[in-house]
Amino acid sequence: MKSAPMHASARRFGAVIVAVATIYAFGCLDASPQDAPAPLSSKRQRVLIFGDSISGTGTFGEPPNTAFGHLLDRMRSDLDVTIRYVLGESTRTGERRLRELIGDGKIAADPTATSYLVFLEGINDTSPGNDGCHAPPEDTAERLMMMARFAAERGFVPIVLTLTPAKANFHFKYCPNPRFRLSVWRDGVNNELLRLSKLDAWSGIRVVEFGDHPKLDGWWESNPNVHPKSVELRKKMAKILSDVIPRTD
Repeated sequence: MKSAPMHASARRFGAVIVAVATIYAFGCLDASPQDAPAPLSSKRQRVLIFGDSISGTGTFGEPPNTAFGHLLDRMRSDLDVTIRYVLGESTRTGERRLRELIGDGKIAADPTATSYLVFLEGINDTSPGNDGCHAPPEDTAERLMMMARFAAERGFVPIVLTLTPAKANFHFKYCPNPRFRLSVWRDGVNNELLRLSKLDAWSGIRVVEFGDHPKLDGWWESNPNVHPKSVELRKKMAKILSDVIPRTD
């Protein structure tokens, strides 16, 4: 699976930035190094998924190569999908990693192919070692939009996916504030993303209501935490993203 080089023109090219979140460590879609230059392929559209552990598989008992990005790549013959994810990443560290990844040209825009950048992170802003239960949802949303704007400047037209479902008491045991509820915080992030996307309409940034999509009903019935451990659930995630990206085949 290869990387998704991308073009600078918002009128000619699309870019999907999927934003959501999760928990601890480091990984990427292929066995290739995280910073390896992206080889080109004959596929007509490229997708780079940038996120935390929700974007990966294998760390929490899921079968390998069944991340929603892998499934999207198999689902669409016109897409060449690459995943770059870091487990436990917050939007603060994600913003720095994005600048290193596309700002330094490790993965660059390809003028010959429609390209998408997908962000999926944010929940880890509330984990220990980050801002915890004091994380303002508005700050998380603004950092995600800043990442989207930077991607647009580098030739990507972003789509930010809203945060996936969150149980009210997730991360609660780490939080001294008894009134903190992750589900309420998550809704605050998502609402602010939708509000900011209207202000950023000129830049081509699109926010997709990913976390509240009807296809993801039953998330908690098949998952003990924020990770989509069910393959069927990850297939639904891939289908939502597929529906966002126009077909060329």
